[in-house]
Amino acid sequence: MNSVNKTKRGQAPFNDEKAKRGLAPFAVIMFDSILLIGFGAPEREEDIVPFLTGILDGHAISPQRFDQVLANYRLLGNRSPYNELARRQAQALKSWLTGHKISLPVFLGMRNWHPYLKETLHQMKERNCERTFGIVLAPHRSPASFDRYLAGVEAAKAAAGYEKLKVDYAPAWHLHPLFIEALSERVRQVLNKIDFEKSKIIEFVFTAHSLPLSMARQSNYEGDIRDTARAVMENFYGFHWHVAYQSRSGKPDDLWLGPDINLLIGERAKAGVNCLVVIPAGFLCDHVEVLYDLDVLAKETASRHKIQLERALTVMDHPKFIEMLGSVILSGPKGPLRGAKDLAL
Repeated sequence: MNSVNKTKRGQAPFNDEKAKRGLAPFAVIMFDSILLIGFGAPEREEDIVPFLTGILDGHAISPQRFDQVLANYRLLGNRSPYNELARRQAQALKSWLTGHKISLPVFLGMRNWHPYLKETLHQMKERNCERTFGIVLAPHRSPASFDRYLAGVEAAKAAAGYEKLKVDYAPAWHLHPLFIEALSERVRQVLNKIDFEKSKIIEFVFTAHSLPLSMARQSNYEGDIRDTARAVMENFYGFHWHVAYQSRSGKPDDLWLGPDINLLIGERAKAGVNCLVVIPAGFLCDHVEVLYDLDVLAKETASRHKIQLERALTVMDHPKFIEMLGSVILSGPKGPLRGAKDLAL
């Protein structure tokens, strides 16, 4: 049974205005470029099978699971919007930097599809970039969502013959006040659509990608997700809230993070809840795992339980999120992690 949380006053992290805006001109002096590092996804029908084959290689995925994921892509238009949305984030960040009179090129490289990191690093090499500031496009860190991306950059440097490129990485930003503001505004957009006369018992559910327990316990992934949720809920006093996980794969008998969003929906329906506001705080874009696992699968589960489910948009290129990226860049790589060499890969 998932524990129920209720927001209380006085829990919010970060209330310092300087920390919030992060205007130290570190990056202008130290870096000659910005590298956004994303997952990557297929944009054409003919790319779906090779993409899935690549990301699932070496994983214990049954043929049935592969076919199901393939069917999800078919249902959603035979493509993923991930790359397009990531490009919008990169373009918006470039515009933000330009607006603040900061002339830094913004590059976008993907770990699992075009533009692959090695392709992007070739472009950076042609531009004679020597030191870049890397931001992994994932809000919560784990071996899957962070460590592998840093390893991917190092592999791409080797493949491009570009070992001289120095990469410093952004510190953790899952509690950055501008990220919390962007999430909170997405929640307000949903609340404005709800008829509070009909939906009298409303609870919030924050979701993130599930991981095998053995992997999750190598980091503070669970705690960081809960901290993000708690910070957002400081703006919505009195509502009960939960953390749930989605999009698990692997063998059915393997232990993964839970509760699964669909199981939680059934539990809350039995408890008398008639409306759930779902916030996919672990994702930055409305890609296939959000569009199918929440907008299709979770909504079907909610319908069976006669419970209203309303999903908040991910932050995508929300102005507050783009400002957060700019703030993180200007603050520089504070904290213990200053480069891939400091991480045991």
